[in-house]
Amino acid sequence: MLPYTHSSTRPLWGGSSPALARRGWPSSPSNRSWWSADFGPKTALKIVDRIREGVKKGRVKSADDIRDTLKASIVELLTARGRSSELKLQGRPAAILIVGVNGAGKTTTVGKIAYKYGKEGAKVYLIPGDTFRAAAAEQLTEWARRANATIGTFREGARPQVVIATNLDELRQRTCKDPTDVFDLVLVDTAGRLHAAYKLMEELTLCKAAVSNALPGQPDETLLVLDGTTGLNMLNQAREFNDAVRLTGLILTKLDGTARGGAVVSVVDQLGLPVKFIGVGETAEDLQPFDAEAFAEALFPRQPAAAVASKLMEELTLCKAAVSNALPGQPDETLLVLDGTTGLNMLNQAREFNDAVRLTGLILTKLDGTARGGAVVSVVDQLGLPVKFIGVGETAEDLQPFDAEAFAEALFPRQPAAAVASK
Repeated sequence: MLPYTHSSTRPLWGGSSPALARRGWPSSPSNRSWWSADFGPKTALKIVDRIREGVKKGRVKSADDIRDTLKASIVELLTARGRSSELKLQGRPAAILIVGVNGAGKTTTVGKIAYKYGKEGAKVYLIPGDTFRAAAAEQLTEWARRANATIGTFREGARPQVVIATNLDELRQRTCKDPTDVFDLVLVDTAGRLHAAYKLMEELTLCKAAVSNALPGQPDETLLVLDGTTGLNMLNQAREFNDAVRLTGLILTKLDGTARGGAVVSVVDQLGLPVKFIGVGETAEDLQPFDAEAFAEALFPRQPAAAVASKLMEELTLCKAAVSNALPGQPDETLLVLDGTTGLNMLNQAREFNDAVRLTGLILTKLDGTARGGAVVSVVDQLGLPVKFIGVGETAEDLQPFDAEAFAEALFPRQPAAAVASK
C-alpha cells in the first residue's frame, strides 16, 4: 500500500534506480518489513517522501540505503520538537498518573517504575486506584514488597477518585505528624478502561483532578501505557486518553515477542507525545528508558526478522518431534494461541505455525476489551483449523469452549458496541 499513490499504481519514488530494481525493492518480501510496521498513512507518507527525495538526489541507491533512510526518518519523527524521554519530576512528592486500556500492563508498569526509583534510593508511595479488579491490589502489593515501597489503602468497588483523594490525605497527615516522613514519588494506578467508554473516561478526569487538588501542580507526568501488539489502534486510544487527561507521555509494553510497536511512531508524530519507557520482558529490569535509535534499529534490523523467525520455527518443529519421540502418537493436539487484538495478522501467524508444526486447532484470547477477534473467521476458512477455546478475561473460569453462534452474535450484537462501551 505505502509505496503507491491512492489513485494509481505509479510508484511514489518519483524515479527509478537500477540498483534498487536489481535488489527487488520494493516488491521483494524481504524488503517490505516496514510495510507492516503499522505507521499509518500520514506518517508513512512522510517517510516515503524522504526516501523518494533520496532516490531523486542519488543518495539512496541500495536496499541498505533505504533501511538507513527509514531509520533516520523514524528517529527524526520520534525526537522532533524536543521530545524528551526523560521523566520531568519536579515536586516532592512528585506524582505520576498511569492510565490505559484493559490488559495493557498498567499495574505491572507501575510496579516496575516503583522498583526502578526505589533502587535509586527514592521513597515511593503506591496508590491502588484500580478499585474494579481486586487482583490489581494484590499485584501492586507484591510489587511494593519487591520495590521496598509503601502501598496505600485499597477499597474494592469504591470510586477511584475517592480512593486517590483519601490516600493522598493520609499521606499529608503522615507528613504533618513527622516532617521527615516525606515521599519522593507517588505512583497512581488506575483501572483499565475502553477509550470509547465516555463515562469511564470522565471518571479518569476526576482521578487526575483528585491528584491535583491534593498536590497542587501535580501530577508531573500522566502516562498512557500502550500494548505494543495493538497496531494502529494505539492512535485512537492515545487520542481519547489525551482528550480526557492531557497526557505527557507514553509507555510501550509487550515488545518481548514478535510485536515491534511501530504504530507508536504515528502516535508520537501526530500527537506530539514522547515515549518514556518500553517494556521488553516480565522482570523488573525489563522496563527500559526509551532510546529512539535503538527502537528504529529494532524495527529494521540488519538481520531480517524473517531469518530470526525461521530459526525459532525450526526449534518449534524439534520441540514437537521431542514429544512424539517420547510419547508415540502424541501430541493429540497442537494448539495455536492467537491474540484477539491482532486483526488479520492472525492469518499470517497461523500459516507460519501450521507449516512448522501442523496445527490441530486455535485458542483465541483477549476478547475482554474492544477486540472481537473477527479475523479468526478468515483463519478457520482458509486453513480449516477449528477454534477450541476463547479467553474472555483473566480468571481461570474465563477460558470458555468455543461457541460459533455466540461468537457471531458478539461480532454483530443487536445493541451497537459503542452504546455498550458508553454504558
